[in-house]
Amino acid sequence: MRIFLFILGFILIAAQGSAQLRTLYDFSAKSIDGKELNFSQFKGKKVIIVNTASECSLAPQFKRLQAIFEEYGGDDFTII
Repeated sequence: MRIFLFILGFILIAAQGSAQLRTLYDFSAKSIDGKELNFSQFKGKKVIIVNTASECSLAPQFKRLQAIFEEYGGDDFTII
């Protein structure tokens, strides 16, 4: 029984080591206009990701996000 548990543990540890670590830049999503948005294009930038439906009760905050983007936006900062 101990040998079985040892082998099982070894296999589980070995399987974890072979898994590749993924970052945000490895993913993509559909934009509001249906186009593919690869997060890799934002590498090296400061990014705020907002996950709110446009008709949600939090939508009025979009005006403040727009103001933040207009103040700080540029080549190294974006809001998605």
